[in-house]
Amino acid sequence: MPVGALIKALKPIYGFTDAGRAFWLKLRDKLLGLGFVQSFYEPALFYLVNAKGETVGALCSHVDDLLMAFHPTDELAQRTREQMIELFEFGSWKRGEFTYTGRHFTQKEDFSIEIDMKEFLAAIAPVRVARARKLERTEPLEAHEHAQYRSMIGQAAWCTRMLLPQHAFDCSQLAGKARAPTVDDLIALNSLIRACKKSADHKLRIVGMPLDRLCVVGASDAAFDNLPEHRSQAGHIIGVAPAEILDDHESSHSFVPMEWKTGRIKRVVRSTLAAEAYGMGTTAEGLEWFRAILAEMKDVSVPHGPECRTKPMLIPGALVTDAKSLYDVMVADRLNVADRRLSLEAALIRQQLKSNIQAKWVRSEQMIADCLTKSGVDSSYMREVWRSASWTLGPDARAPSTRKRALRVPESQQGGGHFGRKTRPSGEGSSRGESSGEGGLSGREKGKPAEAGARMDV
Repeated sequence: MPVGALIKALKPIYGFTDAGRAFWLKLRDKLLGLGFVQSFYEPALFYLVNAKGETVGALCSHVDDLLMAFHPTDELAQRTREQMIELFEFGSWKRGEFTYTGRHFTQKEDFSIEIDMKEFLAAIAPVRVARARKLERTEPLEAHEHAQYRSMIGQAAWCTRMLLPQHAFDCSQLAGKARAPTVDDLIALNSLIRACKKSADHKLRIVGMPLDRLCVVGASDAAFDNLPEHRSQAGHIIGVAPAEILDDHESSHSFVPMEWKTGRIKRVVRSTLAAEAYGMGTTAEGLEWFRAILAEMKDVSVPHGPECRTKPMLIPGALVTDAKSLYDVMVADRLNVADRRLSLEAALIRQQLKSNIQAKWVRSEQMIADCLTKSGVDSSYMREVWRSASWTLGPDARAPSTRKRALRVPESQQGGGHFGRKTRPSGEGSSRGESSGEGGLSGREKGKPAEAGARMDV
């Protein structure tokens, strides 16, 4: 072959930019041939539905890694699982305990799932900065230091997106400086990496819940004027829980977070109320998306019929804030806001409350999204919610009492909160009033989640 010859590839080549896309297209065709149904809202998500119309399997793809869940006793689910083993050449097939996209999954005997990132965190390390270089804190990074910075911020961002929301705010701030970081930023990034490594024992627990009784809960928080140029930060955590969490404020209920995000509000706002409202608007959008996914999971024909907009509304939801001023705006009979831009945002939120979504208020120390909007926040309560897979919208004795409130821990909660366990003595106050208007593995028969699955490496 002569030097400089142009070679035409007849098929995609591993490592080229089009290889991943070509693989996914082939994977999709194979899955559809096996009877899977592609999600209307999330193209990388597929469902397996039996003759009764029950969702008995789910599969999601991340490039060439697959995460699957199959009902342990359904005949179609088990037959399809065996067909997949024969159809694809898996690099590895692991069941019950495996690592997927840096996260270590372990499924217990009761079908609950624990997720950690110990191995991923053990593999990352801070960049060595010479003592003399540390004194040049305002100097821009050199080319090789800049490359290390970008690599490390990517690793830190992956950790915070996948498992460690308590470090998400600091990571967000440092990621915003990735174009022109200084030595001081590199030192701060090293501190963030060390903090993430110290959180190696942090786990996310997923518990089974009946699919027909789920609701979606979105907790929203914002910090006003805490960024350069008078910018504000907003963040939210969206999770699923039994619908009883909306009305029973005497007990803690199963709660599994599905998404957490933090980011700078795009425009400069004039008040704390405005920052909270803009953050709540983003949370409401995410809540609607998850309601649509759950409605589709319960009935895969929903996105393709005339009920595609009304079906998700049958799944109840709640928008949770710790800002009393925002809560009052959300539930008041008459909207009276001097800021005209804010009044538009508030009107949109109030409109969404008419679609089977309730407004809820919790104490600041029970706002699990608090660590997403500011640095140095005590995240112990959020981590306890993650560990126990339980939360309540009423007063919770597990929360740090920043205002020196005396809350007695009921005996039923002393071993950790679970569905139906009391979080405080009967007779104490509940959360503020209300206004009427699973991403992950969800429960199946009798509250048991589907069987968690497999991984494919190519």
